[in-house]
Parts: sequence; structure tokens; C-alpha cells
Amino acid sequence: MKRIVRIVVLASLVTAAPLFAQQGSIDVKKGATFSYTTDTKMDIVQSFQGQEVKMVSTTNGTMELAAKNVTPNSIDWSYAIKKLRVTMKAAMLPGGGTDTTMKGTTLMFSTDKAGRISNPEKLAADPMLAAVGGGMQGSTLGQMFSPTLSRSLTVGQSWEESTSDTIANPALQGAKILLTKTTRYTYEGTVDTLKTKAARVRVEVTSMTMGGEGSMGGMNFRMDGDGSSLGSGYYSAADGLLLASSADMTMNMRIVTTGQMEMVIPMTYVLKSTTMRTGK
Repeated sequence: MKRIVRIVVLASLVTAAPLFAQQGSIDVKKGATFSYTTDTKMDIVQSFQGQEVKMVSTTNGTMELAAKNVTPNSIDWSYAIKKLRVTMKAAMLPGGGTDTTMKGTTLMFSTDKAGRISNPEKLAADPMLAAVGGGMQGSTLGQMFSPTLSRSLTVGQSWEESTSDTIANPALQGAKILLTKTTRYTYEGTVDTLKTKAARVRVEVTSMTMGGEGSMGGMNFRMDGDGSSLGSGYYSAADGLLLASSADMTMNMRIVTTGQMEMVIPMTYVLKSTTMRTGK
């Protein structure tokens, strides 16, 4: 039973304006540091041996994004997860749940001046980044930079981007999860709150599929699923970086185990997340 719960938990970590926005670039100086907090809540419902089992997971973290080096065409960044607390509540877990505070980690990556990550494949294997992003590592870092910087847009204009990423999570003993999604962005203009101007962008994942396989505790398993999400991001007109974001995601998954125990576990999870800039 504990092995099944662990697989399910790890799988869930595996989601008055101007009329025109000019193309721009990230405007930061070397050494600039930006602090953030993030909060997620995930409601998980699974069918286990004919019974419905409910779990609730929460994640609270503090992060720091810093410009380590700035050139005319690129920026080297560090992304430090200072603290990450993860809780899981479920009747089947010992004591009714777990409460874990993870040690921090620091990731290094680079972008061009429009915020496009140049080495995303180096980030895919980090389990803490998966925990921060609800399993969507690329989304966690990608949302830090305004998607409008590389485009000239009118209010209401939309565009789509498709991505396919392999997420290698060491906690799943070498399992590789393929995540494919299509995201539609809509520029909704700028807002001015407390003398802070921000571009508002609607972010809708219209198509998302996930699949992979691995082993744990003598059991082999494979998973597949699909889902969607809807959210908004607010990006500073001064520097092009995230000020605040929120998102709601729903995913339906199926886990099939073989080996010591053979079963099919349908699972649905609903995730709500917010990220806020707290400094600089």
C-alpha cells in the first residue's frame, strides 16, 4: 500500500490600457536580485481497488532570481529555491499525512534578452523544481519572463506555442515522463496599480498530454494522462519580469502497475497555484 501511495504522490509532482505593446527586452543590471513566494494546492482523487481515495497536497516556497551576468544579447541567471515545504494529507498515509521541509537548491541557466531559456534540457531532471511547478519544470522558470517581449501586439491579440519536454525525475528511478502541450497567450493590455505598470497576459494550456514508465519497490508502472490549465500573469513594464501570476490546472491520469501487484489506478488532480514578487 505504501509503495502505491508513493508512486501516486511522485506522479502528482510530475501545471484603461494602451492599444499597442512594443517589442522589448529584459532590463536588469548584473547583480539584480528578485524575491518570490509561491503557493500551490493540489486536490487528488484516485480509485484504488474499487474505493475512492482523496488526498490534499500543498507546497509553499520562497525563491530568488538573480542576474549573474548581463551582456548585450544574453543574461546568465541563478534561480535559488530557498525553502520548500510540502505537505500531504490522506487517510492511507501513516499518521494521516506528511509534512516535509526540503533543503534549498540553486539552478543556473541562461536566456536571451527576450527571456527565452537557452538551455532548458539542463533543468528537466531537478525534482525540487518539479515540486515547485506541480510537475511542470519548464513552466516554473518560463513564467518568470514576459512572453510579450519578443512581439509587437495589440490588445486582445493571441498566439500559440507548442512544446514537448522530457522530464527525468531521479525519484522515479530513471523514469522519463514526456510532457507535450500547446499554450495560447493573449495580451490583455497594461494595468497601473499603486504606480506600478504591468502587462497582463492570459495563459491557457489548450492541450496537454503526459506519459512515461518506470519502476519502484519491485513494481513496474506506466502512466498517461491529459489536461488543461488557465491562468494570468502580470509582468513589470520596467524590467519585463514577473510580478504575480495565478493558474488553475486539471489533469486526468491513469497509472498501471505490474510485477508484485497488478492494477489500474485512475487519478484526477486539480491544482491551484499563485506566485508573487516580494522584493525588488
